[in-house]
Order: sequence, then C-alpha cells, then structure tokens
Amino acid sequence: MLNPLPKIEEEVSSSSAELQSRILQLASDIGLHQNLNEEAFKVQSLGNPKGVGTGVENRR
Repeated sequence: MLNPLPKIEEEVSSSSAELQSRILQLASDIGLHQNLNEEAFKVQSLGNPKGVGTGVENRR
C-alpha cells in the first residue's frame, strides 16, 4: 500500500495557500474600506456650512 501522507500534505498545502491568498484579499478590502471611512470622516468633520445634501439647504 502506498503512503497517502504526501498526497494529504500536498492538498493541505494548496488549501492553506488558497486560504492565505483569500485572507490577504479580505484584509486588503478591509483596509480600503477603512481608508474610505477615514476620508469620509475627514470630509464630514470639515463641516458643511451650507447644509448641502442634508435636505435643509432650502429651509429658512
């Protein structure tokens, strides 16, 4: 009987590489979202003196 261990190790190794690749992609996506959130916060914190886009610009 042949030793099945090398085949199993190969499968685990390729699965591990796929998972690692997926994890890195997700981490990258999270980083992009974090950057977008930070940019949005910066813009929001600059203020909106005319109330543009808030639905209150036409109220007096």
